[in-house]
Amino acid sequence: MNFTASLDKTAKITTIIVTILFIAIIIYGFAESSSTKSILYTACFLTVVYGICWLLRPISYTVTDTELQIQRAIGTVTIKKQDIKRVDVLQEFNIGGTIRTFGVGGLFGYYGKYYNNTFGSMTWYLTRSDKPVLVTTVKSKIVLSPDEPEHFAETLRKIN
Repeated sequence: MNFTASLDKTAKITTIIVTILFIAIIIYGFAESSSTKSILYTACFLTVVYGICWLLRPISYTVTDTELQIQRAIGTVTIKKQDIKRVDVLQEFNIGGTIRTFGVGGLFGYYGKYYNNTFGSMTWYLTRSDKPVLVTTVKSKIVLSPDEPEHFAETLRKIN
């Protein structure tokens, strides 16, 4: 079963602002710079960063009889059924105090490595911060944000 993952308002606004900012930096650089070479490097760097973020963003989640798949534009993350220990919908999840140790915090979502005192180290594949689903595996904690968190969690528990 496939579960959609739409962006929340904060991620949409962040994505729009970063997109406009990157475009403005590139346009301004070409208009004002006397060194075409340096602005080309800057433009290439910003384009690569933007492209990587777009490729790694979570798109949807698929639950099959044997695994959970996190769909991304490049590469699907797969978690085997036998590796899942617990599935919880986090009703009162407060992202305040969470530290992004290596990840993206708003451009096309929130994904990568994060840490907070309540849950410890986590890997996020979020597109929204309201009612995320915590999947505890034998190796790690993974936080997801399907549009229908309760239905997703129930479906995932059934394969366990």
